[in-house]
Amino acid sequence: HESWLQGWKTNFDTLGIEFLRSPALAHPDLFNECALLAYAVANGRTDELLDTGCTDCKKLIAMGQSQRSFWKLPSTSLFVDFCEDLVKTLPHDYIQGKITSVVKNSISGKSGAPFRVELDSGRRFLSSKAVILATGPTGCPIVLLTLNL
Repeated sequence: HESWLQGWKTNFDTLGIEFLRSPALAHPDLFNECALLAYAVANGRTDELLDTGCTDCKKLIAMGQSQRSFWKLPSTSLFVDFCEDLVKTLPHDYIQGKITSVVKNSISGKSGAPFRVELDSGRRFLSSKAVILATGPTGCPIVLLTLNL
């Protein structure tokens, strides 16, 4: 999985980003919102969680969102190491490339894969039971000038 997060790693290094601006609950483990925090504790890396002060915000407390550690910002190295560890446990692979077509197979065959995906890179055709398209943001960007919590 050498390409997993490679763009992010490059940007973190190029821009000198030491801590994410997203809190510790924003990570790619869909099934466990505490996974990044648990990883930090299990690996003795809680000192890489930056306190944001958000837990004192009255609006968050009223919404029940004041769990102190959820709003800490993880270091980029903690986040990358967590993601690298997570990807080893997933039952699928991440493949990066430009898709030129997705076709629903009329007969899924032995693989049980109803989709055939064509890529413009080295692996030309893939069979898959599911396809997730990450298209990026759409529309005009919205930039907040101030944030009043």
